Amino acid sequence: MTFTVQHIRLAHGDDVDGALILEGDTLIAVLSQLSFDHGARAGRWFLECGFGPAFDGAEDFADLQAACDWIVDRQTSDDRRKTDFSKRRKG
Repeated sequence: MTFTVQHIRLAHGDDVDGALILEGDTLIAVLSQLSFDHGARAGRWFLECGFGPAFDGAEDFADLQAACDWIVDRQTSDDRRKTDFSKRRKG
């Protein structure tokens, strides 16, 4: 199972830095990086929308890797947790 991170710009107020998390050609999650408008949470990554198993409630993460690790935990079984994320910029 291969996951990729595609960096994007969001039309979302001040939170314009985003990332799509894909498994092959399937969209798994949309993340946004919180702007300074969020005070102490600025710079964290927020789960805007997740698709698939066990995505419940809004989450935010210290960095993009922490968000990706959380997503992998929900998308894979225990024996497949060591999936590598291939970070590539498209666009």
